[in-house]
Amino acid sequence: MTTENSDSSGSRRTGVRQVELGKNLCRRSGQRRAGSCPRAALGAAGVVFVAMFALYAVTAARYPVYGDGPELMSASVNLGIAHPTGYPLLMLLGKVASLLPVGTIAYRLNLLVGLFGALAAGGMCLLACAAFGSVTAGVLGGLAFGLTPVLWHSSTNFEVYALNALFIVAALLLANKVWSQAGEGGEHRRSYFYLLALVIGLGISHHLTFLTALPAVGWIVLRGRTVWLPQRREIAGAVGALVLGLTPWLYLVFRAALPYDPYTCWLPLKGLGGVVGHIAARQFESSLFAYSARGIPLLTARALSAIWEQFGPLLLFVPAGLLAIPSRGRAVIEAGLVLVAINLPLFFGYNVSDYAVFFMATYLGLAITIAGGVAWLEGWVSVRASRLVRLAPVALAGVLLAVQFPGRYVQIRPAPESCTHAYVRKLVGSLPPDAVIILAGQWGNLEHLEFPLLYAKSVTGEIPGMTFRSTGKIQPEVVFANTSGIDVGAGLKQFLAEIGASAETVRQVLAAPPEMRAVVLLGSYEGSRPLFTDSPQLFERAGLGGAYCGYLWRIVATPGLMLEADPDDFIAWVGAQAGQPGATSLAHSNLAVPLDNYTYYLLYTGQLWEAGRLARLIGELCHKSSNAHLNAIALATSASDRSAAWEMLRHLEQTYPYRANTYRTKGTLLMGERKYREALAALELGESIGATRQTQKMAFARAVCYLGLGEVERAREIAGPELWPQVRAALAKPGPQHSN
Repeated sequence: MTTENSDSSGSRRTGVRQVELGKNLCRRSGQRRAGSCPRAALGAAGVVFVAMFALYAVTAARYPVYGDGPELMSASVNLGIAHPTGYPLLMLLGKVASLLPVGTIAYRLNLLVGLFGALAAGGMCLLACAAFGSVTAGVLGGLAFGLTPVLWHSSTNFEVYALNALFIVAALLLANKVWSQAGEGGEHRRSYFYLLALVIGLGISHHLTFLTALPAVGWIVLRGRTVWLPQRREIAGAVGALVLGLTPWLYLVFRAALPYDPYTCWLPLKGLGGVVGHIAARQFESSLFAYSARGIPLLTARALSAIWEQFGPLLLFVPAGLLAIPSRGRAVIEAGLVLVAINLPLFFGYNVSDYAVFFMATYLGLAITIAGGVAWLEGWVSVRASRLVRLAPVALAGVLLAVQFPGRYVQIRPAPESCTHAYVRKLVGSLPPDAVIILAGQWGNLEHLEFPLLYAKSVTGEIPGMTFRSTGKIQPEVVFANTSGIDVGAGLKQFLAEIGASAETVRQVLAAPPEMRAVVLLGSYEGSRPLFTDSPQLFERAGLGGAYCGYLWRIVATPGLMLEADPDDFIAWVGAQAGQPGATSLAHSNLAVPLDNYTYYLLYTGQLWEAGRLARLIGELCHKSSNAHLNAIALATSASDRSAAWEMLRHLEQTYPYRANTYRTKGTLLMGERKYREALAALELGESIGATRQTQKMAFARAVCYLGLGEVERAREIAGPELWPQVRAALAKPGPQHSN
């Protein structure tokens, strides 16, 4: 390692001589090596940035599509509070971007994250150029990272991950500038050091997973070719820059002090403790490390599958990248391996459906290794073969990128009107403008429907008079249709006041148990505004004799409005939307909702054969969605069509072999056939890769299995006194057994 002090004149002369030597080598060899010719590296990074930003701009969605994007858009445009950790920097930048006179508001925000993603890809190119001294390796490494499906998706839909990737790349690049480039930037080292501290602060304040990239930055510091120890004033300046980078968190403090808006704020944050809890994402703590040792092999297979999906055959360059470790870019390649080593085990068991986005740092580390492999092969071949053969490694990497591109483009390219937007327009066009909608959440992930509605109400103003509330997942202070048991208190009073409920209705609803409050509200509602729910069961239990089924309306008797839609026409419309090239798994989840609810309606009216047929159809039309399959399997089982349920489960096992719910559902079906030992094995496998969200449900199912196997004491111990009567009653029932 070369020892260097930024204030040493001798070291400056050494640095100048090294730079001049590098320039001479460039001229002598006829090549513009990126490490010694910064202009070549900057030019290459500029090309990657422009190419990726143009691609992201072309494929950016014009409307909200799925997931958290519409919720983040609503919070950003209205300066609200997004879901934990709040992402204050993205909220502020999004507000500025929303004012630009370009396309729809959603497109403007999607262009913003496209800018972040393109900068991350360009920064990756610059990092590889600086580390390996090869423009071609830098360009290919930048493109390989920019074209990963996860970064591409995150750069075309308003999400938090593209900006997080940019901060990680910037931190590695700046650390490399300060500690790994002897003779370069000595006079500017202090500025790079301050900028690195600022980037670290901004990265932490944006997304807490940035913390997992800090060991890689530290590795460059320890293993870099330059030893540079900052002085006290430089440390003080860096601390100041770090604190400055953390200041976006103050936005949450200020916003929490303002009046709470349920349409643009995730939750009301009470005091500094509420803000800190939101930043720490305590709400999602149970999802992290939600697996046991038994599930590690399956989760490892899931991680490897996700990595292959991102890079495919480009991973062939990874062994060559490992051979490049002894070369000039060893510190950067080792830092990339540190990223992989820390992030892979940390997040491969994160119990969320979009787990792949948490591999972003892992993908960056692998892209660095791939670029190093290209550079090593390029150098190895150049001294052993003719000029034509020297191009072989570069040509191979380029061909592998080009071969993967068309399939990914088709996968990501959005339709002119997204399925989600078409879905919301169909709803908005059918409902009266002052309707009250209760989202009971019987079908699972409310972000598929509620978040696009949030955008339509709070951003575009399409439904200004409409009131809607979820029932526990997003805003637990309002009406409940489930059994979570959380006291709704003042929030429920506010909601009832908004929909014009009388004092007597308020009293009746608040006096009811949480799981019955939505039913009581439906049964006693006397307001002037039309009331709807996504749960036919609630209408039935309220004695209203009709049901609002997603976007299908079947004779809603009270409060006085009748809307009807032809089910066959709507099924055809869903099929057409699901068949679009840009219809993703989450779009299929959205499209399955009305069919799910219509199936519920058929079940409640005793039309079992029709319910079973429609359940099978849901699996065929919305085949990309695991949620659609899970609900369809449950519906087919309720309709006594177990052959359809098993058929859909086999498809689920092939398409989503790493989802915990796949094994839980298999266990439930096996319980229905009284195959308790096989059911228990499937349930425990599902539990091993994430069962924290359904502890009571899983305990019930496992207790039923043990009781069915004759292990009464163990079953009683697992069930506990609260569940034990239900377990005994479930086993005593003839026919299929269900896990509650």
